Amino acid sequence: MTNEPAVRGYVVGPGEGVPDRTPDVKASGRSTGGSLTVMELAVDGGPPRHTHTREDESFYVFTGVVDVECGEDRFQAGPGSFVPAPQPAARLPVRWWPRDGAPDRDAGRTGQLLR
Repeated sequence: MTNEPAVRGYVVGPGEGVPDRTPDVKASGRSTGGSLTVMELAVDGGPPRHTHTREDESFYVFTGVVDVECGEDRFQAGPGSFVPAPQPAARLPVRWWPRDGAPDRDAGRTGQLLR
C-alpha cells in the first residue's frame, strides 16, 4: 500500500498498520480518502471527558468491559459491543474507561471520520 489515498480495498493483517503509522492504525484519513480512521487499542485508563466538533466517535469492545458516559447517559459495554457516541450535531461530551482498570482492546474510530 502506498501513501496515496486508497482508491480500492486493501487488507491490513494482524500486527500491521497502514504505511507511516503505528501498527495499531488499521485505517487512516489518508488511506480512506478522509472518510474514517480505525485504531486497535489496549486501554488501561481512557480519555478525559471530551467533545469532537467535526467527527463522530465510536468503538467496538473485543474483551473486558468498558464504562461509557455520553452526555448524561451512562452505559456498560462488554465483549462484542459496539458503542456509537455521536458528537458534531449533539455536542455531547463523552468519556470511557475500562471497568476494574483491566486493560481492554477496542477498535476506536477517532480523528477525521464519519463525515
